[in-house]
Amino acid sequence: MLAIKDLIINALDEAKLCRRSQPAPATLVTSAFELLKKRLDEYSNTEFLSFIRNSTNFTTNKGETLIGSGITDENGVIVTPADVVVDNLQCITRMYYNGNVNNDNWLKLNFVSYEDFFSWGYNSQVYSVLPIDENNVKLYLKSNWVKQNNFVFKVMYNQKFTITLDTVLNIPVQYNSLFLAGLVYDLSVAFPRLGSDVSNQLYARLQTLEENVRASSSVNRIILRDNNVNRISYGSFIGGTFLGI
Repeated sequence: MLAIKDLIINALDEAKLCRRSQPAPATLVTSAFELLKKRLDEYSNTEFLSFIRNSTNFTTNKGETLIGSGITDENGVIVTPADVVVDNLQCITRMYYNGNVNNDNWLKLNFVSYEDFFSWGYNSQVYSVLPIDENNVKLYLKSNWVKQNNFVFKVMYNQKFTITLDTVLNIPVQYNSLFLAGLVYDLSVAFPRLGSDVSNQLYARLQTLEENVRASSSVNRIILRDNNVNRISYGSFIGGTFLGI
């Protein structure tokens, strides 16, 4: 369990900005909270956070697939349903395909930018993603290649998560030290009271912790999991259970 408020108080103390035994000034708490949100947002757009990673399988016979919660009008009414429903979609990180749903022979598709996608041949094994709004993206596959084959696709994606000062995260324990180290380092840069030597040491500690997390949360551990087991939601790690990877 990781309480965001306690994390900030401990980080301010370690960065020599405010002792843990003293009330922290509101301006310092606000600054630390914004730095933490920025770091977590950067992590959430990578494959770094195992507790927001997820996957789902789908089939299609067309080149464009809407993935997300569906496009809504100004009243929140869905006007364009998603082809593949994914709640709280943050981003798509990988794509795989398989000619036989009964085996685990998943082959990786190569990502290309939206601008470059249309210059690739009709049967190219590539994909691209175009954000539609904050809850939906359009996935592009080569339609000729899709129609000529009976593939099952696996999309790997991250789910969004947001924090407040009162949030308590129930996440794998290795992230507790990582988030603290990241915030202490960010504070040492924003409020340089510790000196460059100490700041460099904090950065080296952060890099070590990041490498440890990468080693303990390999993406490959997700790929071969049964999709029904590998499904989490926003509420499952905010004050609830988490997917231990």
